[in-house]
Amino acid sequence: MMIKIGFIGVGNMAKAIIQSLKNSSNNFIIGGFDINKNFKNTCKNLKIKQYSSNSELVKSSDTIFLSVKPQQVSDVLSEIKQVIKNQMLISIAAGVSIGKIQKLLGKKIPVIRVMPNTPVLVGEGACGYSFSKELNVRQKKIAEKIIKSFCKIYFCVKEADIDVITSLSGSGPAYFFYIIEAMIEQTKAFGFDETKAKMLIAQTLTGAGKLLLTTGEEPSILRQRVTSKGGTTEAALKIFEKNRLKEIIKKGISAAYKRAKELSR
Repeated sequence: MMIKIGFIGVGNMAKAIIQSLKNSSNNFIIGGFDINKNFKNTCKNLKIKQYSSNSELVKSSDTIFLSVKPQQVSDVLSEIKQVIKNQMLISIAAGVSIGKIQKLLGKKIPVIRVMPNTPVLVGEGACGYSFSKELNVRQKKIAEKIIKSFCKIYFCVKEADIDVITSLSGSGPAYFFYIIEAMIEQTKAFGFDETKAKMLIAQTLTGAGKLLLTTGEEPSILRQRVTSKGGTTEAALKIFEKNRLKEIIKKGISAAYKRAKELSR
């Protein structure tokens, strides 16, 4: 059965999702609309149908993908509220709750709220998603098929937990990049080549993540296996402990969680 999916907003994240959908199945007929001046070329490159307006897109779609910036959501939903019927709407707009989407539309349509992260762009995405109560069994299956096409790790959660996922995997890449910045800066201070440092750190991060996923062991156990008594790792960890790095990270994640809840309201 063919499923018509219309993307409202075709930015980098939407492009990655579209490509994943096209790679995963031939049952998706995909179109989009975007106010970006290069949108025509984007549609040509992605080989998707180009719509002339959001309203036209909605009228022709079974499933609508809301992939605009959070500050654009109100205007976009106001534009389509008269033409949307009972199509399923998948939103990746950060901090915009299901209730707010339904309120702006003035109707209780089926909504899926998804919190993906930027590794979606390279086929390594993780996300959490939540269903509104209006979805039927068939719509849930379609939504999960779509989500699985662009995320390697995915969890269906109650909507309140989307804020936790935002503070973890949503914002998480930035935390790791911040640490990587510090590592590169220090290796440059040693006079080491920056390009080589980036490659070594990136592969170390990838490998550590794979170890955590594949072994199923606790991170504390994996850490201890790297840490020899009186060795280099222990010397570094002593500094981290002395400066309460773990507490700083916890406080940072708590701040992200608190901000996510504020935005959701």
